[in-house]
Amino acid sequence: MKHQSYYDEYKKLHAKDIAELRRCLEVHGGEYDWNAPEHEDECCPIITVGLDYYVGDVDVKRIWIDERDKIKVRADEHDGWADMEFDIDDVHFSHVEYIMDYMVEKLSDDEKHLIAKAVTDLETGNHLLYARTPEEKQMISEVLVATNTHESERTDRQKLIYDEYMRCTDQNYEPKTEST
Repeated sequence: MKHQSYYDEYKKLHAKDIAELRRCLEVHGGEYDWNAPEHEDECCPIITVGLDYYVGDVDVKRIWIDERDKIKVRADEHDGWADMEFDIDDVHFSHVEYIMDYMVEKLSDDEKHLIAKAVTDLETGNHLLYARTPEEKQMISEVLVATNTHESERTDRQKLIYDEYMRCTDQNYEPKTEST
């Protein structure tokens, strides 16, 4: 009996993960650096890579889109001292998503636009009258949930949505920080 080969499917899923990571990096200005002062309290992702000279776990320190439009990774050997730089294609299948899990969530400009549209539609009652794209329906739903969830029970994403909603409705609104 001949075994099934899922290599092509893995490659397609890996490519989708990389495309999603690219969009995530673009929202963050093209790079994410766990060594930067604003991220010093965050844990960095530990992923598995397969390089010509090293196969194993690494601690990701920085990830960016380079001048040739390639996604590059700088990392340290997990239980060692070696510093290395490599392409995202060298990251083990399914570990690309771990990198995104460790990045602070940030709303894209498209999401901010959808929130502003949801605010207008909710204020005028139009959200009940017109057919919406799936993205608009989803954002209206997320805005409603975020605004009706108690502050202490909001997820990080709901906090972002709530802050953007308040910014759209009250020009003097200042988002709360952890210290306030």
